[in-house]
Amino acid sequence: MTQHDADRIAHDIAASRYGAGVQVEAISGPSGGVFRLRLPDGTRILKLGRDPAGTALRKEQVLIERLQQERIPVPVVEHAALEADPPYILMDSAGDYRAADYMNAPPLVAQNVFGEMGVLLARIHDVRIDAPGKWLPDGTIGPRDRQAYQEKLDRLAEAMATQGLIGRDEVAAFRALPMPELAGASLCHGDFHAVQCMVREGHVTAVLDWESAWVGNPAIDFAVAQTYLESYCPGELLASFVAGYLTRRSLPHGYERDYLPVRMAQALALMRVMHARGEASYVARAKELFRAYLKVSAES
Repeated sequence: MTQHDADRIAHDIAASRYGAGVQVEAISGPSGGVFRLRLPDGTRILKLGRDPAGTALRKEQVLIERLQQERIPVPVVEHAALEADPPYILMDSAGDYRAADYMNAPPLVAQNVFGEMGVLLARIHDVRIDAPGKWLPDGTIGPRDRQAYQEKLDRLAEAMATQGLIGRDEVAAFRALPMPELAGASLCHGDFHAVQCMVREGHVTAVLDWESAWVGNPAIDFAVAQTYLESYCPGELLASFVAGYLTRRSLPHGYERDYLPVRMAQALALMRVMHARGEASYVARAKELFRAYLKVSAES
């Protein structure tokens, strides 16, 4: 589905559900299929399915229902059309702004929002799923396969070298680093950062986008979030996020050294996405982070 097609479908759904005159804004990247609908009584989030079966949307709906029981702030699903073509869900956005929109807010307000983000990620990691099949009987969430994960990262590094974004020597150095253990029993968001956190009146009110959620080692999930924020977030707000997390959970001994490969992998993932979008400045930042992490790993 092209972005043009997604835009057309989003406008059609908005008009059929709420009538003419609804303001529709794309809030994800190209072909992302996520939109904000502005209505007189507030905003909604519209998510279009990426496949005809709506697999990821079904997973997200089930997770949201369960997370409400765990008192994790999530949006309310107002309508799910999982048999439609394409499938979609409509959610109350729980706020008109994202945490990313608060980066230019007054310092104390912004620091509070990012501190709340850290606390909230720790609360998510506090949710234990010792038996995924019992927690979600339909099997929509589970652990990652270590071999498949490693192979995926190897392909990613090779692709970035083929694009000329990193050197072959850097690929070899990255591949030589041991990845941390994936296994664990914590709920991991998989894509947590300031774009996924809705804010109302200076407080985080909901976490969006649970399609990438998995069960495993929470320090990996933290490292992914940390890298996201390092790619675009001012240092003082990143520090607030980390401090917020540490008020509730600790990180493993040796985290700064042992989880550098995870942060490198996330920098490569950002590099790939931003290169595809033609965002040269973000590609440059991802390369800078990857090389900084690689240098630290070589020195430690």
